[in-house]
Amino acid sequence: MIPGIDPRVDYAFKRVFGSEPNIAVLRSLIEAVLKPSPGEELTELHLKNPFNDKEYSADKLSILDVKARDQRGRQYNIEMEMAGLRVYPQRVLYYWSVLHGEQLGDGEDYAKLQATISISFVNAVLFPEVPGYHLHFQLREAERPSLIFSPHLSIHLMELPKFKLRVEDLKDPLDLWIYFLIHGSELDKDNLPKSLRASPVQQAMEVLTMMAQTETERERYQARLKAERDHRARIQETLELGLEEGIKKGIEKGIEKGIEKGIEKGIEKGIEKGIEKGIEKGIEKGMAEGLVQGEVVGRILAYQAMLKSVATPREQLLAKSMDELRSLAIILEQQLGLTK
Repeated sequence: MIPGIDPRVDYAFKRVFGSEPNIAVLRSLIEAVLKPSPGEELTELHLKNPFNDKEYSADKLSILDVKARDQRGRQYNIEMEMAGLRVYPQRVLYYWSVLHGEQLGDGEDYAKLQATISISFVNAVLFPEVPGYHLHFQLREAERPSLIFSPHLSIHLMELPKFKLRVEDLKDPLDLWIYFLIHGSELDKDNLPKSLRASPVQQAMEVLTMMAQTETERERYQARLKAERDHRARIQETLELGLEEGIKKGIEKGIEKGIEKGIEKGIEKGIEKGIEKGIEKGIEKGMAEGLVQGEVVGRILAYQAMLKSVATPREQLLAKSMDELRSLAIILEQQLGLTK
C-alpha cells in the first residue's frame, strides 16, 4: 500500500519519530546523523515531549519538534521545516539556547551541563554555496578550525533539495532516511526497495500506512498539511507584497535621488561654467585695461623725452592709477603746447 502521507509534514514527522513505540526509529535517525564511533552509540534514549493525541490542536500552527535525552545526558532537538525562512538559522540557534539553558535549575553547577544537539531537516536550500546536503556547525576558533571552543554547541542541518541519490545508490544510513523523508509518501510498504527493507525505515513506513488507514489520523494530517500550505502561502504573499512595495519605493527613491543629483550636478556645472566665463571675461577686461594703461605710460615716457626731463621709472608709472596717469599725461601735453 502506498500511504500518500508525506513524512516531511511536521505532524507526520512527529508521529513517526516522536512516539514512544517508535523510539528505535528515532535512535536510528539520530545515529545516522551523528555517526558515533564504536562504543559511543545511543544505548538509551528518552523522549522529553512524546507525541500526545490529547495535546494535538489542529487550529494552531505550533512547532511540532521532537526533544530527547540520551544516557549521557545529551539533549536533542529534532525538527522538520518545510518553508526554510531566511531567519531559520536564528530560530534554530534561539531554540538551542533555550533547551541548553533548561538543563540547570537554581543554584546548580555549570559542570552539570551536557551537549545540546540540534538536528534540522529543511525542505529548502539555505547555503547554496556549499554542495553537500548535511552541514554540521560548531563553535570554532576562526583561524584554527580544528580548535573547538566547546562541544556543547552542535547544529546539524540537512537541506533536502540538495539530495539527488537514486534508490540503488543508497548506502549510508542517513541517505536512507533522507530518501524516506523525500519519497515516503510514494513508497509501498510491502514492496520496498532492497536497500530500505532491512532498516528501521520499514517501521517508519508502517507508521505512515497506519496513518493513511486511520480516519482520525488522516484528518489530522490533512488539517496540518492545509495549515502549513496556508502558512507558506501567507509568507509568499507577504514576500511578494514586500517586493512589490520595495520596487515601488525604490523607484520613487531613485527618482528623488536622481532629481537631487541632477540639481546638484547642474549647480556644479553652472558654477564651473560661471567660473570659466568669469575668468574669460576677466582676462578680456584685464587685457583691455592693460593695453590702455600701457598706451598712457608710453605717451608719458615719450613726452618726458621730448621735454628732455628725467624719465619716471616705468615701475613707478605702472603703480599709479589710471586717473593719475591720465592727469600726468595732460600736464606734459600742456608743457609741450599740444593742448591748452
